[in-house]
Amino acid sequence: MSLHGTLDSFPLADVLRFLAGAQRSGVLQVDGDRGTVRLWLEDGECTGAECGGSVVDDAVPATVEALRFVGGTFSFDEAGTTPRRLHSRPLSVVLAEALDLRAEWDSIELVLPSTRHRVRPVPTPPDGRAVLDPLGWRLVTSLGRSDDVGSVVARSGVGELDAARALVALVRDGLLVVESPGAPVAQAAEVVPGDTADPVVPSVVVAADPFVEAQERFPIDDLLDSPASFDALVDPPANDRAPVASSAADAVTAFSPDAASAVAEVVASGGAPAPTPGDTPGSDPAFR
Repeated sequence: MSLHGTLDSFPLADVLRFLAGAQRSGVLQVDGDRGTVRLWLEDGECTGAECGGSVVDDAVPATVEALRFVGGTFSFDEAGTTPRRLHSRPLSVVLAEALDLRAEWDSIELVLPSTRHRVRPVPTPPDGRAVLDPLGWRLVTSLGRSDDVGSVVARSGVGELDAARALVALVRDGLLVVESPGAPVAQAAEVVPGDTADPVVPSVVVAADPFVEAQERFPIDDLLDSPASFDALVDPPANDRAPVASSAADAVTAFSPDAASAVAEVVASGGAPAPTPGDTPGSDPAFR
């Protein structure tokens, strides 16, 4: 006996329940928007499976894939030989496990509606830190500015379900943001040659006082053993300054006897002292 129909008219889960209850033998082929799945049955037991043209080792993932078809057709033919026999499992058990995983996919698709949706990392973790398992770390570090879910899953190196679980966990932890397929991808600002816009220049404080500027460039206070400040060295207190001559007489006492005599003569005559015999230009006693 052969069965044919559309998934819109006969849900696949109902078809599988019928074949399991009737303990039928043959091959069930499901063609849908995601590809083709085949299940081989013997007396209501699943003995082989094929998904996307490849024979698989477990019938459950293949059945989940068929259950995820949005639309398509199915056909059951009693003729056919299992290409590679698996460990036989009752079709009813395979269906029960597949339905549980299909329910998990429903919850995943609430977060990641399709493989065309995009995910991008947030600038900073919600609490300033994040704890990631190896798969989560690999997914986050492989992301560009914005990647579609299908590309991320393909690069993950794990199965679609495991990668989708990890992405959903990252979204719920606030580390990834999901965007619609048509969302513009954020691009870095591009510098165009000949752009007349004024560049943003960091503000710089310039000291007008040269001594303040010198202090800014050379922190001399850190090199001194004493606590004296830079200002004290530039402009020392009055009691630390060298004494200043208060009169011409006090200034004269600071010279040598010959220089003092010459200065006294200048002050008394109101002019330069008369040269003495033998003096030569540049031999003024005041500069000896």
